[in-house]
Amino acid sequence: MDGTDASHEQFHAQQRHQAQLQAKAKITIEPVFGQIKYNRRVDRFMRRGRAAVHSELRLVAATHNLLKLHNHWIANTT
Repeated sequence: MDGTDASHEQFHAQQRHQAQLQAKAKITIEPVFGQIKYNRRVDRFMRRGRAAVHSELRLVAATHNLLKLHNHWIANTT
């Protein structure tokens, strides 16, 4: 085996690893964005500029987490 075969195999191993990470992200991260977009109907930003969009996204994520905590708290008290 020369250097090209080893680097080729390393490249394919890295691609498989990236595919596994992407598959895991679909399970863990993307449902949150789906809930925010479709259930809460937040599908575009109201403010312009990178800092403004970042703060708006943090606000939406915070309210999403608060809503989850509230629903969890209500479910445990009944």
